[in-house]
Amino acid sequence: MKAVVSTVEEAANDVERFVREQTERRPYTSVAAAAGAGYVLGGGNPMRIISVLFALSGRFAIEMLIRDLSGGSPSTAGARTVAPARQRSVSW
Repeated sequence: MKAVVSTVEEAANDVERFVREQTERRPYTSVAAAAGAGYVLGGGNPMRIISVLFALSGRFAIEMLIRDLSGGSPSTAGARTVAPARQRSVSW
């Protein structure tokens, strides 16, 4: 029985590691996949649950944005300043 539990825990850890890596490498694709899964699975869910899920996903997206801008974890957001983007002129 312990071998089965160990195997299941190891598989869950592998899935978690994969999802985390993909989320860090491709955050927009991950958000799109999560939104698609939520749309499909959320067909019969009450509106309250959907609004909570959107709130949580918004917080997650903000955390990823802060992490990208700061170059590290959200707790180091003020440790490094990001240079402003150059403005490019568009000629028509």
